[in-house]
Amino acid sequence: MADRSDRRFCPHCGRRTLASACPDDAAQTVALVRFDPRVLLRPGDVVSGRYEIIDTIGKGGYGSIFGARHTATGQEIALKVMRSDFDGESDQQVRRFFREARVTAALQHPNTVRVFDVGQTPGGAFYIAMERLHGPSLEAVLQERLEAGNVMTEAETIDVIAPVLRSLQEAHAHGLVHRDMKPANIVLADFGDGDRTVKVVDFGVAWTGGSALTTTGMAVGTPAYMSPEQCEARDVDGRSDLYSLAIVMYRCLAGDVPFPFDNSVAIMQAHLDSPVPDVRRAARTPVNDAVVATLTRALQKDPEDRWQDARSMREALERGRVRRPAWTPPDVEHPRRASPPPAARQRPAPRHTDAAKAAALPAGVPLDLPDALPDAASVLPQRVGAAVLGVDPRAGLDVHSRPPKQTIVMGGGGVLDLANQLRAALDDKGTP
Repeated sequence: MADRSDRRFCPHCGRRTLASACPDDAAQTVALVRFDPRVLLRPGDVVSGRYEIIDTIGKGGYGSIFGARHTATGQEIALKVMRSDFDGESDQQVRRFFREARVTAALQHPNTVRVFDVGQTPGGAFYIAMERLHGPSLEAVLQERLEAGNVMTEAETIDVIAPVLRSLQEAHAHGLVHRDMKPANIVLADFGDGDRTVKVVDFGVAWTGGSALTTTGMAVGTPAYMSPEQCEARDVDGRSDLYSLAIVMYRCLAGDVPFPFDNSVAIMQAHLDSPVPDVRRAARTPVNDAVVATLTRALQKDPEDRWQDARSMREALERGRVRRPAWTPPDVEHPRRASPPPAARQRPAPRHTDAAKAAALPAGVPLDLPDALPDAASVLPQRVGAAVLGVDPRAGLDVHSRPPKQTIVMGGGGVLDLANQLRAALDDKGTP
């Protein structure tokens, strides 16, 4: 019997050969060897004759990511070496991996990490050589904010999610679904110019069983961010990524995922059966109605009820960027201050009438001031009221009138939040 270590095959056409290059299409062939986890890579090792290992970037259940340098060009790359179930016989697994890797390498969008090469280590593991990024993941940013007692603002969230949707738009057009859209796979890369570039990483590199991306009958992904169809191990398309990204967006605004359970099965069951908690109640930062509507649609259980593509979701989200915040987290009860006398409600028309018309605000936007600030209404500058409410100060905001049964609900800090905003605004104006 021939030594199986000499058996090779072409991942493109499937021809078996002893040659290192396929006689038919000149593609590099792959050795049919069983994956051996005992064969480790260390600094100084050279993979495929061209990638010198420099350091270890990270490790996980998928395998390891190494920092490497191309021996000819000196270019720094990241080499992701994946553990696999390849048994040295099922070449269909390998062919599918290489086919999907070619699709990934074809992605050129600036918000997608660039993939340069794929290959096989001496231990039988498959690797992907990709762009090396410097900068924190969104996961690290969210953890840092949480430790400081903060969340991302609406504007910051859109600044991250919109580029991700641009990346997904290209990937979905190539028929590639990410399947593991989560904060850890979004990197805020620093290229030395002081700005951060959003990069989506890990397209189709979690090789489990029979495919680089998925196995029939097996749920693949991170439970907290998985779509209902992923939880049932059904076929998925790009709309699954949009659901997962909406969960990421929810966490940016609320500080946690909608189903923060410890049990993975319970999380997946919630994705299937439980309504997503209202982001209006969960958000710890002001969010406007257009953004809420965009998020709510993306989180529908049935893919047919979601945004049908990444572009339409992104356009809806970016339209929400220019709208005024319409609300802050509700159900905050405050003591009511007695209504001002009727004479105080009669205010002259604002000087900026054109701006008022353009803003289209109703006459007399109410501001319900708690007893903790008994004299605030008498000293509150018009522009401060606008800043508190997040509206255009040129629109003739009436901070005294309060129609019956209406109230302004304050942000996550309640009375203290309003008091701090008033104090900062008054100090800025020079009011003692």
